[in-house]
Amino acid sequence: MGVTASGVVTAKFNEDEFKQAVSGKRIQDARAYVAGLPELVSANLSLWPFWLGSAPENPGRVKVVVE
Repeated sequence: MGVTASGVVTAKFNEDEFKQAVSGKRIQDARAYVAGLPELVSANLSLWPFWLGSAPENPGRVKVVVE
């Protein structure tokens, strides 16, 4: 008797932990944090309105989209 399995293996991502980590950080510091995540393949950080220099202090206002 044999077993066959298939699937996609992904690293565990904790969205709440990520939001806490980048909340209130200057955009340069948030980008450095993201660049230091070893399991991350690619990321895009953006602020709106564009003239803001840091992420919101409130983690609930940080939007995360995982694709």
